[in-house]
Amino acid sequence: MHRALRALGNPLEWTDVQKSFLIFFPPIPFVLFYLHRVRGLLADPAAEPYISRPALHLTHTYLSVILAVFVALLLTWLVLRRREGAHDLFVRVVIHSCFVFMGIGAYLVGPFSTPVLIAFVAGGMGVFLLFDTHRAAQGSLAGLAVILGTALLERAGVLPYGPVFASVVFGGERPPAVWVYLNLAFTLVLTAFVLGGTGLAMALARARQAEINELLATDVLTGLPNRRRLEETLEREVTRALRFDAPLSVVMLDLDHFKRVNDTHGHRAGDAVLAAVGEVIASELREVDAAGRYGGEELLLILPEAALDGARAAAERVRAAIAARAVEWDGQRLQVTASAGCATLTPGTPRSADELVRAADAALYRAKKAGRDRVEVEADASADADAAPAPHD
Repeated sequence: MHRALRALGNPLEWTDVQKSFLIFFPPIPFVLFYLHRVRGLLADPAAEPYISRPALHLTHTYLSVILAVFVALLLTWLVLRRREGAHDLFVRVVIHSCFVFMGIGAYLVGPFSTPVLIAFVAGGMGVFLLFDTHRAAQGSLAGLAVILGTALLERAGVLPYGPVFASVVFGGERPPAVWVYLNLAFTLVLTAFVLGGTGLAMALARARQAEINELLATDVLTGLPNRRRLEETLEREVTRALRFDAPLSVVMLDLDHFKRVNDTHGHRAGDAVLAAVGEVIASELREVDAAGRYGGEELLLILPEAALDGARAAAERVRAAIAARAVEWDGQRLQVTASAGCATLTPGTPRSADELVRAADAALYRAKKAGRDRVEVEADASADADAAPAPHD
């Protein structure tokens, strides 16, 4: 059981498409059960005094529509869950369907009964827990609009109140107006208060968690992503490049003689240099690129849809910018240079993220060996595989 839960992971960390499964799939067994019960009531003469046969036929149609919609959502979900993208329209359809169906169900059995109120509030809280406040609020407003609209239509004499059980509760008569309006006000205020509070609490919690996640994934010295975030990004980009037959380049960059800065001026001076290098790299890359501290004075650049020539040009640009950047420290101007090695995943030649990094590291080794402050690109893959790792100085 514990292994199964670990394999599922935290539902709050699933993608929105994955989360939507928790909205439309669990109700399916209940819909099937109630369809069976409605058919049983329609076939049972003893139930005649307690039910409205036309209302039960309407309920049967309502449940059949829900089942058809949820099965269609399930089939769509099976396709979308393996495709990239947020699929916002699908998620919105799931959320709105959930609330609208709850609103219609509330009308059929009576919107002001305690079970209906509990179901609507509990279901709404679940949606607010799983999805962002904006989309959840839109869905809940749609459901409340159905409840409000049917209540007003009942008062106007267009619709009966709670048609399934109205003959039992009110003896076939309309409920008193004061009863309807008091319950309507109570339902709307309570639901808005509970769901609004839940949405606000979740929005604050998500914002705080996003800040924590960003801190955990950021290198404190350079302000760039740390190695863990870089490796996650690279794995994702390799998967995307292989799927779409697109090039992907990486650049391994190492500061030259960085140890001398620490030994001569102290580690705080070295920290200031790393911070300046982080600023330079962040300013020189495209929006789609990623860069971060790989370890020590090594930095890794990830360049989606960049061929080897493009990677070399980007690496040269960064190298030149680092060499031109001076750091004022204790009355002195500290300047460093950097060496870089480039490697590319090209369409038709599958490589893992680790193989790509090793190839860039081997090219970096050649740049160091050739005199530093330069950029080298990967040579033959087999030659790079046997090359020694790059020195850290």
